[in-house]
Amino acid sequence: MNIGCDIIAVARFQNWPDRKVQRIFNDQVYTQWVQRRRRPEYLASRWAIKEAIFKCCGILENVINDENGQPTSANCSVSSTHDGGMCWAIAVRAIVD
Repeated sequence: MNIGCDIIAVARFQNWPDRKVQRIFNDQVYTQWVQRRRRPEYLASRWAIKEAIFKCCGILENVINDENGQPTSANCSVSSTHDGGMCWAIAVRAIVD
């Protein structure tokens, strides 16, 4: 089993310009960020998940949402949460021989 995690301060994502978000994240993340009134918690969550996936799987992957609106990865299981100005994410991948 591979595990990756990341923690980041939500304040790092305050007042990010659209151009920066579009450069770092995919179109789906950008669109959802705009729909969520440009909340920094959303970007912090996506960043932390992206980092956790990299630590778990060794690849950079922009997270997409499943049909229920939950973050999902093609390579592992992911989850994130935020509280107290911090965002934490974990990625887990089972290794099958």
